Amino acid sequence: MIDKKGRVFHCQSQEEITYHTANHNQQSIGVCLIGDFTKESLTDFQKKAALAFIRFLAKEREIPIANVRGHNEYKGHGSSLCPGISMKGFRGQLREKHLLPLLKRGARGEEVKFLQQALVKKGFDPKGIDGMFGPLTEKAVVDFQRANNLFIDGIVGPYTWFSLGL
Repeated sequence: MIDKKGRVFHCQSQEEITYHTANHNQQSIGVCLIGDFTKESLTDFQKKAALAFIRFLAKEREIPIANVRGHNEYKGHGSSLCPGISMKGFRGQLREKHLLPLLKRGARGEEVKFLQQALVKKGFDPKGIDGMFGPLTEKAVVDFQRANNLFIDGIVGPYTWFSLGL
């Protein structure tokens, strides 16, 4: 489940068969985006988290991007409005190479907040989620890189994002 702030909640194990799309639960993984997307849009946080999380799941589970579907794309669910977004467009974005930006000291904004949240979840607290990549965020990144045997440069690129699970 991904909320409007882009937080990913694991409600069940991926191996547990749960109810999310009738008659298709045994061969699929359900990812729920919180909101009524017939009336509102995904937040930027939600979109980035959904793209990163689903890309990660697809890679981990060897699921072709073409097999990432919304409820209304399953047989018997065509009348469903869920997910309320263009899945064709979403799949196109999943195929893009650079979803998450290169971040380093001096960066500011929502992407930095997203990074700071991810660092906290992994146990590397930048001492605040303020959207500013300052010395404390850089230290958290360096510590994370060191602990995960990554190249230690304090810059968040593809390998650091991937190691953060994004």
